[in-house]
Amino acid sequence: MSWVLIDDAIFDHPKILAVGPHAALLHLAAIVWSARNLTDGFVPDAKVGTLVNWDDAAEYEPLESDKPGGLVSASRVQPYDLANALVAVRLWQETDDGYRIHDYLEYQRSREQILASRARDRVRKGCGPNGIRAESSRIPAAPNPNPTRDVPSPDVLPGISGRSEARSTVGKGKHGAPRRAPATLWPDDFKLTEERRDVARAFGIDPATEWAKFKDSALAHGRRYANWDAAWRSWCRNAESFAGRGGNAAR
Repeated sequence: MSWVLIDDAIFDHPKILAVGPHAALLHLAAIVWSARNLTDGFVPDAKVGTLVNWDDAAEYEPLESDKPGGLVSASRVQPYDLANALVAVRLWQETDDGYRIHDYLEYQRSREQILASRARDRVRKGCGPNGIRAESSRIPAAPNPNPTRDVPSPDVLPGISGRSEARSTVGKGKHGAPRRAPATLWPDDFKLTEERRDVARAFGIDPATEWAKFKDSALAHGRRYANWDAAWRSWCRNAESFAGRGGNAAR
């Protein structure tokens, strides 16, 4: 889709006032047609008569002092007479095979500019020359530079999901958006498993000791978490710094 620029004072322009409303309509139709067909302001002679559907148009007679104006048949409209009027006031220029809109490219985008803009849009949208999105144009995801090793990361352990578990959902919320799991008090089935011990060991702390501190603090303060494994990892990660600031009092 293309567009044109029209001066908002065009109907006050002396040349438009001089040629009258029908010629003004023909002039605007020619600008729009040229932009849509990328002709850079050129209108073929054969096209002038079909730019406007004059059969469905209506013409106003000039008002006379003793006769009210009224709608009459548009059969008297002669497109080529209107074109000659536009040439006379230099809004159009006559050529061997048609007409050229005067100074068209000073106000409207050229064919070259429009095609370049469309090409940029296709690239931005990932489309091919025919405007259809090409699946092959998608950039494949880069391979993971740090594949899973025999010793798991303390944040991603078997049976304990990391970030994705923290964002687990229970059903859908408003407008179909994911809804977070509710925060709960200490779960009865939340035990110090071997995997959770591995989390503590990964941070160089004693699992049993820190687990006791973690549980006592949670129960004493009525803490609620949506993801207790994430809370345990956070406790272990900060255990050393908390110990240096006075132990549980800092938590």
